[in-house]
Amino acid sequence: MFQNNSEFVTSRWTEAPNSNDIYRASKVGIGFTSAKNPEEALEVEGNIEVSGTLEANGDAQWLDTYGIFKANRNTIDEDITIPQSTNCMTAGPVTINNNRTIVISDGASWSIV
Repeated sequence: MFQNNSEFVTSRWTEAPNSNDIYRASKVGIGFTSAKNPEEALEVEGNIEVSGTLEANGDAQWLDTYGIFKANRNTIDEDITIPQSTNCMTAGPVTINNNRTIVISDGASWSIV
């Protein structure tokens, strides 16, 4: 089916410039069983299976197949506040760059192992 000499497509997704992928400029919810709006760019209700690498800003979060070897950078170059009632852990040694601040709120903790 064609419209204006172009293939007619009806979808809320947009074809990427590479003609192989699609994207959506709004939030996407997967697995929702109720009429709930997603609150994040991608929100999944249910289990998630990763059979590749999970990355955060380009950094692999583990180095092996099953997530036994958790990875993190060894330099902190941003200001961080650990909120109340939150426990955090970093594999060390770790360096905090100049002019960067780590705030550990009352009732929070940060362990470097």
